[in-house]
Order: sequence, then C-alpha cells, then structure tokens
Amino acid sequence: MKRREFLSAAAAVVTVPALGQVPNAPVLSIGGGPFNYYISPTGDDNNPGTLASPWSITALNSKHSTYGGKRVGLLPGTYQYGTVGGVQTTLNSMVSSSGCALQVQGGTTAASTYIGSSDSTGNYSARTAILDGSDPSTGAQPTGSGIFLGQSNASPAGYVTIDGLVIRNFNYAAIGFTNAPYVFPGVIIQNCELYNGGGVPSSNNPGAIFFWKEMPGGLITNCKIYNLRTNGGTYSPYGYAGIMFNQDAGSGEGFTATIDHCTIYNTGQCVETKNNVANVAVQYCYLEYGDPLGNFTGSAFPYGVFGINTPAATSVTYKYNIIIGGYFLYTTDGGANSGAVIIHNSTLYCGPANGGSAANGMIEAINNKGTVAWDHCLIWSDGGWDHSGPGSVGGSAGGGFTADYNTYGSACNFSPGGTFSGWQSAGHDAHGASIATTPFATTPVSVQNWTSPIPLSFVPSTAYLTASDGKPCGALNSSGQAADGSGGVGCNF
Repeated sequence: MKRREFLSAAAAVVTVPALGQVPNAPVLSIGGGPFNYYISPTGDDNNPGTLASPWSITALNSKHSTYGGKRVGLLPGTYQYGTVGGVQTTLNSMVSSSGCALQVQGGTTAASTYIGSSDSTGNYSARTAILDGSDPSTGAQPTGSGIFLGQSNASPAGYVTIDGLVIRNFNYAAIGFTNAPYVFPGVIIQNCELYNGGGVPSSNNPGAIFFWKEMPGGLITNCKIYNLRTNGGTYSPYGYAGIMFNQDAGSGEGFTATIDHCTIYNTGQCVETKNNVANVAVQYCYLEYGDPLGNFTGSAFPYGVFGINTPAATSVTYKYNIIIGGYFLYTTDGGANSGAVIIHNSTLYCGPANGGSAANGMIEAINNKGTVAWDHCLIWSDGGWDHSGPGSVGGSAGGGFTADYNTYGSACNFSPGGTFSGWQSAGHDAHGASIATTPFATTPVSVQNWTSPIPLSFVPSTAYLTASDGKPCGALNSSGQAADGSGGVGCNF
C-alpha cells in the first residue's frame, strides 16, 4: 500500500510491520495523503495553509471553521512558537496558562478532524513533528496546569484523530479532553511519543493523556509515554499517570475505550481509571511503574494499573499486558467496584528493592461488590514487594474473586488464606501453582535498557510458558510476542 493512497485516518487501521520489526507488530494507521492543510515551525497563521505557504501551529486555535473535519499535516521540525503576522508567541507561555493551549476543532461522525505528522513532501511520517513546551531561551519547563493539545469546553466535541506527534516538556497533560460537554466520542490517539511531563502536584490528577468523563468509541494505540513527575502532593513525585481517565463517582458514566499496544515507563500509575470507568479494554501494553522496574522514592501508590472501579452491569478487561507493579482495584469517592473486572494472561513483576518498590498489591481489590476474575497470569518478584511485606493477591474486604491457572511467586500473601495453600483451600486456583525460583529465562530489565521494542527479558522459561491446562501462562510466548500469537506487546518504536 503506497503512502500516497488516501485512507480515512479516523477509521482505517492496517497492520504494518515497522522497519526492522517482526510481522504482526502493533497496529498503526498510516495517515495517507495528501493533507488538506499544512502547519510548519516557520509558518504564519496569515498564510493560506498550503504546503508551500503553511500556517503556524496556533492556526489550530484560529482556523477552526477552516480545518474542522479535514486533514492537517504538521511538517517536520520542533514547534516552540506560534506566529501571526510575524509576531511570535511561545508555546511555553501558552501551555503555562490554564485550559487547553492548542484547542483542536472537532469533526463529525462522517468526517473526523485529523492532525498528523508529515514529511517535508507532505505525506504522513510518524514523529517528525515535535511540539516542545519548554522556554526557548532558558529551557525551563512550563508552569501551571495547562493542557498542551486537545479540547476543553469544545463544540463540537470529539471526533479527532491525533497521529504520530511528539509532545515534550508539558505540565498537566500533553493531550487532554476535559470539561463540558464531558463526552468526547470518536477520539483516536495513535503512534505518538509523549515525555517530560511535570510541574504540577499529584492532587491535581495529571496524566500525559487525560480524559475527564466519557470517551465513547475511543482508541489509544501504539503510543510511548515516559518521564513524568509531580512537584508536590501526597504521592509526589510519582503521582503522575501515563493515561488518566478521571470521572466523578456518578452512575451511568463510562468510556467504552481501548488502550492498545502502548509502552509507558518511568512514571507513576501507568493507567489510572478513576471512578466508575466502564467498558474499557487495556491490552498488549508494557506498563512500568517507577524508575526502574517499580523502584521509587518518596510517597507513592505503587501500581501499574490503579483505581479500577466499574459500575454494575459493566466490565473492564485487561489482557496480555506486562505490568511492573500490579493491578489495584480501589474504592474511590465512596464508591466500590460493582461490575466485572476480567484479567487474562498478565505478567506482573517487581524488581529488586531499592528504597521502595512496587507493589504491595499485585492483584488486589478493596471493598469489591462485583466480580474479579483472573486466569493464566504469571506473578513474580525479585524481592521488591513494597516497603515491607509481600505482594498481596485477593482483597482486604469484600469477595467475588475467581482465579485459576495462575502461577505465583512463593512470597505472595493471599487474602483469603494467607498462603497459597490457604488460597486454594478457600476455593481459588485449584489448577494454579506456587513457585520458589524465577520463572523468567533471563533476568528482567527495564524497557530503558532494551535494544529493541521486544520485551525478551520477560519471556518465561520453558517450564512456565504454559499453565496446567496447556494454555499460555503470562503475557508472552517464547519469541517475546503476545502469548496469543497476535503480535507484539507494547509500542513498536
């Protein structure tokens, strides 16, 4: 398929092996071409927006009626200024303000707005466009609680595809959708690299990708997110999520979204689904809390996935993920998990202790009133279970647990039961196993030290590749691909 062939970027997703990668690597959408309008680091909003005479980046704010529902290409280079009539404004000053610095106009179900990275000839090329919020003169990070790119109090809301952008040096969020009307349908964020977020307190619930309320039909896929820190608050500096879904604890709320083939590391909670999040799938992701391998300093809530809390008659699904730090199902704002939480084929790992290490709860539910089922998971620590005590499995209150065909390190603490044998006596993991030696063929290392996007150091040794029913155990097969044979885990770059 030639890059010049037009594809609907909001809908067409094709499987394309990245150069030098294995077949069936993470799916990504080739943006195609040509774009309808172009933006350049040296452009001006007074230009016509053509390839020869492109707009400035602030045209995303000033040209709403022109590009809404159309395709906008960001030409190669680093974006630090918006320019109108030759007068420059730094993105640093814009991002330091509250609200959304670059407000993207929404499209429609028939014509979504597409914002994509372009090569110099005007065709899609991932991650050639770099949006930088640092001060051009001093390199200082932005301050305040601004969102770099997205929608806030937008009309129309949603129906946006953001494809292949690099956004760095942001504060509250790199990409965010927030405030009225609180429902952002048809949002796709793919092939993006987001890093160096900070300058906000943990209590503000920041996230490199942030959604407040609903994201029906949304997709976040093949993104790399890393190097996030807060500057204060209870859980500083590790209170900054890679992806934050933040809702009030009302009924009937939900996202109906998918987080797919993402790599998140050197941050706080990699995925935080806070308060009544429904019908979300997190799959084929590599999620590494802390730096590295779950280690942290200061206060923290050390879980790779945190705050799972589903309303009745809804569900969330987690499958084929590598999690450094575990899943934590947590009661927030007086609510409780009342729906179904389903976890398949996860590899949960904690590295050696170094100050503090994630996580006390590898799969844990507080005040669970729904159902929590996990199977074919591989759970192990090299000695880093939190500040003290072993990693816990089960829940400190409530019930509704179903677990089987899982493999646990012998240091795990179970509730109910205490030990693995007590856990089995309580009716769980009749076909599971407890092991005293590492299940991995090699010593796991942080994604920061990989030589390729393939997480080979998390491949189980032959003895632990399969559970007692002959089905795969953990997230990976012997080649470092997803255990279901569908392709890679994490992003492909």
